[in-house]
Amino acid sequence: MYLHIVLITILFLLTGCGESLAITPQEKVVAEKIGQESANTVLRTMMMKLMEEVQKDGPVGAAKFCSENVHDLTKEIKKELKKGVSIKRVSQKNRNPKNAPTAQEQKAIDFFTTKIKSKEDVPEKHLVKNNENGQVFVNYYKPLYVAPLCLNCHGNPQKMSPKLVEMLKKKYPQDKAVGFKPGDFRGVLKVSIPVALLK
Repeated sequence: MYLHIVLITILFLLTGCGESLAITPQEKVVAEKIGQESANTVLRTMMMKLMEEVQKDGPVGAAKFCSENVHDLTKEIKKELKKGVSIKRVSQKNRNPKNAPTAQEQKAIDFFTTKIKSKEDVPEKHLVKNNENGQVFVNYYKPLYVAPLCLNCHGNPQKMSPKLVEMLKKKYPQDKAVGFKPGDFRGVLKVSIPVALLK
């Protein structure tokens, strides 16, 4: 009896630490559908808003919008997603420290980085099922690449306006998100889907 309790405790601790779990065929199909729809909604909305800001106030306005309003925009986008679904942009070369990857998110980044470095076909998504703080999610990871528009704020700092560089240094003194070229792997968009939605 004691051994049985110990084994259950060990299993609980392992899954509670974010250990990957098996994804059923049903969960895979539904998670891919929800993940793709959610990711497309997020990326389409944010790109449209950024283009508006660039046209209105230039790169400085777009950067200001990202730093001051993107949280509110994310909350608005979340209303369009299925209840319980959450989204997060993650990058090793992050501008905002809040977008730094956890250990599990780093594994997803490494998955895509390995494919890119080995010149393999890079999949459009990567699914991982995890127990996170006692709740099980299927996380849908979509790779993000640098579009030409992104270079206004994430390209070579020497080619940016001095006003923009000054603003970025002031708001993000630990900024790592510069020096990108078009098509560079930027990080991932993570869509977390509770397994209850996948039944």
